[in-house]
Amino acid sequence: QNAIEKKKQNVDVKKKNVYVKKQNVNVKKLQKSEDVKNWRQLKKKQNVDVKKKNVYVKKQNVNVKKLQKSEDEKNWRQLKKKQNVDVKNVKKLQKSEDVKNWRQLKKKQNVD
Repeated sequence: QNAIEKKKQNVDVKKKNVYVKKQNVNVKKLQKSEDVKNWRQLKKKQNVDVKKKNVYVKKQNVNVKKLQKSEDEKNWRQLKKKQNVDVKNVKKLQKSEDVKNWRQLKKKQNVD
């Protein structure tokens, strides 16, 4: 009877050991799947970060282009203003020259 009980206990211990081994395997699988999950999430996050970075770089490029455009426009406007002022000055000069010439002509006629 003792021998039978001992055998039963040994079988129970073996079953218990197998159960513990299975549990360990399951824990390892879980750990592995957790690691894979975490790795995937990290990878996703990195991809998202890269995309965000790319979007940021694109935005910066767009801003640079906008700035460039606004600078060009500003310079163009200033140049245009300057040209207009030059034209006005030329017209004023012309007018004053004409007036001067006209006065001199008038004087000359009066003298004659």
